[in-house]
Amino acid sequence: MVRPAAVRWFRERGIDVHEVHRDVETERGELEMEIDLLVVNDTDIVAIEVKSKLTTKWDWVKSK
Repeated sequence: MVRPAAVRWFRERGIDVHEVHRDVETERGELEMEIDLLVVNDTDIVAIEVKSKLTTKWDWVKSK
C-alpha cells in the first residue's frame, strides 16, 4: 500500500520514478541497514522508512 502511494506522490510533483525496491538490506563493516523503500530515477535515490504498517482486523486477531 505504501509503494503505490509513494510513486504517486513523486509523480504528482513531476519527479520520475524508474525503479522501486522493497526491503533493501545492506552491510558496510559492522553497520547494517534495512531500507523499507528505495525509489530510484536517473539522477536521484530516495530511501523511505515506513513507520507503521496497515493490517486488517483479521491479522490482529490471528496474532493474539
